[in-house]
Amino acid sequence: MRRPIPPLLAAAALAAGCGLRSTAPTAQVEEAWVRLPAVPGRPAAGYFRIEIGGGTRETLVAVESPSARRIDMHMTATENGRTTMRALDEASTRLGRPILFEPGGRHLMLHGLDPALRPGDTIELNFRFLLAPPATARARLVAAGDEAPHGAGH
Repeated sequence: MRRPIPPLLAAAALAAGCGLRSTAPTAQVEEAWVRLPAVPGRPAAGYFRIEIGGGTRETLVAVESPSARRIDMHMTATENGRTTMRALDEASTRLGRPILFEPGGRHLMLHGLDPALRPGDTIELNFRFLLAPPATARARLVAAGDEAPHGAGH
């Protein structure tokens, strides 16, 4: 015979579950765009803004796309007049701040893009996070020398 769950225990379990859901972060990808390479066969560069909700820090751990063979995260930095680029394993943000990937700073390197892609096309980018559920965005492609898309904020 099954014994009923005591009402106090059931209420505590429900409250604990609700508390976890209310503090779980969310991630909304905005203003995603990709600058195509000037030289065919070279990597493209990707930029975006991720707004984090849920009152917590968040960490971007990977970005993937069916249109690219591989995507790496990088950081460009200038120190003593010398510009360098280094790979990043992840990209974190402080509480209440977006995760920004923008020209001159953090950016994606998209390797092996389909050579049939042209400026004005879009590709799917899939973002994976430490805590938040995965997010998907459409990134507009721009030519190597063109300005950032209107509204991209970069």
